[in-house]
Amino acid sequence: MRIQGLQGKYTQILRDGMPLFGGYAGSFSILQIPPLDLQQIELVKGASSTLYGGGAIAGMLNLISKKPKLGKPEKSITLNYSSLKETNFNSFFSGRNENTGYSLYAGTTQQKEIDVDKDGFSDVPAVKSVFVHPRFFIYGKDNSTTTLGYTLNYEDRNGGDMAVLNGKPSLSHQFFNQNKTLRNTVDGVWEKKYSDGGILTAKANYSMMNRDIITNVFGMKGKQGSWYSELAYTKKYTVHNLVMGINFNGENFTKQLPDSSLLPNDAFTTLGGFIQDDWRMSDVLTLQSGLRLDHNNTYGNFLLPRMSLMYKVNSKVTMRMGGGAGYKTPSLFNSEMDERDYHYLKGFLPGIQSEKSVGFNYDVNYKTRVNSWELTLNQTIFYNEVNHPIVYSPVKYFDPLYPGYMPTANIYQYKNEASSLSSKGTESYIQAIKAPYEIYIGYVYTDAKRNYNAANPHLPLIAKHKFATVFAYEFDEDFKVGVESSYTGKQYLDNGTSTDPYLFMAVMLKYSVGKAIFVLNCENLFDKRQNKNGSLVIAPLTNPSFPEIWAPLDGRVINLSMHLKW
Repeated sequence: MRIQGLQGKYTQILRDGMPLFGGYAGSFSILQIPPLDLQQIELVKGASSTLYGGGAIAGMLNLISKKPKLGKPEKSITLNYSSLKETNFNSFFSGRNENTGYSLYAGTTQQKEIDVDKDGFSDVPAVKSVFVHPRFFIYGKDNSTTTLGYTLNYEDRNGGDMAVLNGKPSLSHQFFNQNKTLRNTVDGVWEKKYSDGGILTAKANYSMMNRDIITNVFGMKGKQGSWYSELAYTKKYTVHNLVMGINFNGENFTKQLPDSSLLPNDAFTTLGGFIQDDWRMSDVLTLQSGLRLDHNNTYGNFLLPRMSLMYKVNSKVTMRMGGGAGYKTPSLFNSEMDERDYHYLKGFLPGIQSEKSVGFNYDVNYKTRVNSWELTLNQTIFYNEVNHPIVYSPVKYFDPLYPGYMPTANIYQYKNEASSLSSKGTESYIQAIKAPYEIYIGYVYTDAKRNYNAANPHLPLIAKHKFATVFAYEFDEDFKVGVESSYTGKQYLDNGTSTDPYLFMAVMLKYSVGKAIFVLNCENLFDKRQNKNGSLVIAPLTNPSFPEIWAPLDGRVINLSMHLKW
C-alpha cells in the first residue's frame, strides 16, 4: 500500500479505527482483506501520526466494517471463479432489534499453483485460506453502544518449484517457500453519546498471530502478540470540533524453539496522548491543529505536531495546506526480505533509533456543474522526508567459536542510514459524472530518492510517471460496463537499472437478474508480464534467487462472480 511514493511500511492500516496487524505480518497483503463486510474505506494521504500514532508517515487507511441496521436484515453470498483456478466463497449476514444486533462474515479461498510462463516455477502460489469475522452489538437505553468482535484468519501459501509443489521432489527439484499463518483477534468498542453533544469512546483489541515459515533450506516459527487500547472524547462546539484521548499499545515477538536463526525476541510498549481541534475561524477559514506525545519504553519520547489550514475561496474552489511529523519504530520483519535470509538476520545494530519524518501537503479542489455534468478537478503537491531510515545490510559479525569474522555476505542487521529518504511530487485528477456516464483521469508525478545512496539514489520500484483512467457506462439499472486503464512509467531497481514502462487495462461487465448480480471481469487485457522480459529464476535452480518484481506475473486473468442478496 504505497502512498505518495513511500513504501508500504510507512502507511498505517486500521480496521474500525484500530491497527490491523503488527510487525510480524510480513507477506500479509491488503488484498487478503475480504470486502464483503466493509461499509466504507477511509484514506488519508500525508502525515497522520497525530491522531493515528507512529507508522502513519505516508498516510492512513481505515477499513470500516458494516453495522446491522434496524429493521433491515441482510443476507448475501458471493461465489467467484477465475481463469487462474482461484475459487472464492464469501457470505455476510446481519440483523438488529432495539436492544441487540449481530453481523457475521465467513469466507474461504482455494487457489491452485500456476506456472504462467512455463519455466517450472510457480508464478501464482497455491493458497488455502479461511476468514471469519462475527460481531455482536448491545444498544443501551443510555445512548451507549457496545460492540464485541472476533476474527479468525488462517492462510497456507506455498510456491516454488512445480515438481516439489506437485509432490515430486528430486535432487534437481528442491526449492519451495511456504507460509502458514493463523491470526486470532478479539476486539471491543464502547461508545456513549451525551446530551450536550459529547461522545466518549473506549476501544481495545488483542491479536495473536502464529507464523510458520518453511523453505527447502530454512524454517522458523514465531508468535506475534499485539494489543491496542484507546480512550477518546469528542465534542462539537459552535466554532470548534475537539478530539482528545490517550492510548496504550504494544507488540511481543517470540521465537518458537528449536530455532536456528540469529533473530532475537522483541517486545515494546507505547503510551500516548493526543489532542486535535478544528477551529472554524470564519466562514472561509478553518484551522486544524493537533499534538501527540508518545513514550516508547525502548526508543524514548516522540512529540508530533500537525497543522492544516483550509481556505474556501468561493463556492467552487477550496484550498488546503498542512503538514506534520511522524515516526516509526524498528521492526524485525521486512516484506522486502527473502524469508530464507531470516536465518542470517541478527536483529538490530546497537544504538538503532526510530525513523522520524516530516510531511507537507497542498491541494486545490474545484467543483462545479457544466451542462448537467458534475465536474471535479483536484491538484495536490506533496513532500515527505524520512530521517535515518532503517535498512538491512551485510555486517561483520564475530562468533566466539571461530577466530576472526564470519563472511560478511551471510549476516544481516538493521541499521540507520546517515542521510534521509524523500518523496515529492504532484497528483492531478479530473472526475466527470453525468448519468449514465462516469469518467476519471488522473496523473501522478513522483520523485522518490534515497539520499544516503549516491550511486543509486532512486527509491526502487517507484514509477516517476503514472496515468490512470476509468470509464463507466450504465445502460440501465441492470446492466453496467466499466473500463479501467493505467500507464506505469519507468521504475528503477535496487542496482540502479531501469525497467520498461507498461500499459495495464481491465474491463468489467455487471448484470443484475432479480436478486442476483453477475460480474464478468477481465484483468490485464494486453497480457503484460514481467517474465516476458527475461527469466525470473536465477540459478542454482535447487535454491534460486529472484529479481525484484516490477510488473504483473500472472498475465491476463478472467473471473466470473455471482452475488446474491436478500
